[in-house]
Amino acid sequence: MSSLDRAADRLWLNSTPCRLRGRRRAGSGLGRGSYVSAGHGWHLRVGRDLYLELTIGAPRFSGSAGGQFAKTMMDGVLTALHAHADRESIDEITNRLRARLHLTAPEIQASLLDDQRAVLGARRRLLVLRGRGVQCRPDDIRVAALKIMIDRYARSWSITGRLCG
Repeated sequence: MSSLDRAADRLWLNSTPCRLRGRRRAGSGLGRGSYVSAGHGWHLRVGRDLYLELTIGAPRFSGSAGGQFAKTMMDGVLTALHAHADRESIDEITNRLRARLHLTAPEIQASLLDDQRAVLGARRRLLVLRGRGVQCRPDDIRVAALKIMIDRYARSWSITGRLCG
């Protein structure tokens, strides 16, 4: 089992709908994409169907967990829950990832193309070539709420979570 597979195993699909109640944030309409404050760190986008809650074990983390951090974490987790369906670009994507990961090309391809574990399904252009690297493009438009908790006292780096929908 590759490290990509082990990371995906830490996340699970919970079929029980999350029950979040909130109130409208001042100045925002309730159209598609509007935000609602639901307390306890939740921020909702109206008209979406997935709720993602992450706990990030980050020993000695002293940085800011702002918007860019949240977007990066969400994209990484959602990418792990998809399969890459574009077989035309898989060789070049694999070569670029192999330069950064300590995995073999077959391990990377198997993890990216495995649609048996892709609880969010296959996405044609999940990873795209960008510059000298790759860009993740998961189906994040479905995410209605994201909650990230940082555990600065964890013994090692980890990501665990729950996806409800």
